[in-house]
Amino acid sequence: MRDVYNVALSMEVDVEELSERLLLQMLYTGAFVGEQTDIFRSYVQKKQGSDLELAFLAQASYDHFVKEKLPNAFLYQQMEQVARGGQKLPVICLIDYLKYASEHKGEMGAEDLIPVFLKKLMAAGLFFPFFMEFQDLLPKLARFSDRVMLVYRSAPGKNCTVHYLLNKDTEPQEDYESRPMKEMYDSVYIASFILFFGEQVQYYITEDRIGEAGERVEQLTQSGTLQRSDIRTSGKGSRFSMINDLMVAGTLSDYDTFDHLAEEYFRTGFISNYIFQLSMSKKGMRENESREAEEER
Repeated sequence: MRDVYNVALSMEVDVEELSERLLLQMLYTGAFVGEQTDIFRSYVQKKQGSDLELAFLAQASYDHFVKEKLPNAFLYQQMEQVARGGQKLPVICLIDYLKYASEHKGEMGAEDLIPVFLKKLMAAGLFFPFFMEFQDLLPKLARFSDRVMLVYRSAPGKNCTVHYLLNKDTEPQEDYESRPMKEMYDSVYIASFILFFGEQVQYYITEDRIGEAGERVEQLTQSGTLQRSDIRTSGKGSRFSMINDLMVAGTLSDYDTFDHLAEEYFRTGFISNYIFQLSMSKKGMRENESREAEEER
């Protein structure tokens, strides 16, 4: 069919029906055709917004994000057209689009769509490290700037556990702690840690597997180290950013900056506490007034 398609193109024959049949065959059988993007391009020139188009985009996104195959820029342009046309893109397309956009910042030209995609995914409880590349487009991401994320890939539905040891200059951990990793999307597992500048996490990951005798065993699959070593911090003005900057200034022996940041940190804390207490006081006054009015009635 691919050969017939190529001959038909060379003879300037309409290939709309043939391209549709080819796309369906590829989706159902999983067969790979080198010209699949060109076939898809010729199809959407005649039929845009179809279920087949969305299915092909979803499969292409899955192949790129989960199976880590090479992406094609045309497919992301098509996702933009679908989104602007008011259609609902599959979740995997939103994830894959943002990952691709984070790796090609300044090339996409769709800054209006990125915050929309981010909000939809975060509302569904999905979050990936590359989201942090878009803090300038969605300031609410700043509240995650204290986190360093560990991404692990395995088979879907596995029980993956991360065992970690937090190394601090002041109080180093002596024993490993452990917690399950969240399968954020099909076969992609995430664990996050709150780290400041200079802190380090040693970790190893285990999976539950079935042993030779049918027993359940815990097998070590990966180990490594996570650390926050970046001097540039995100979330400017946040308490985390201030603490992180304090640690950077202390490490660099920049005591003038350290004193200035410490003063700013305590001033911010005082103002925050004052506003909170004032708010709670007003809330208590309103509750008392409401209670007194109820008693009078």
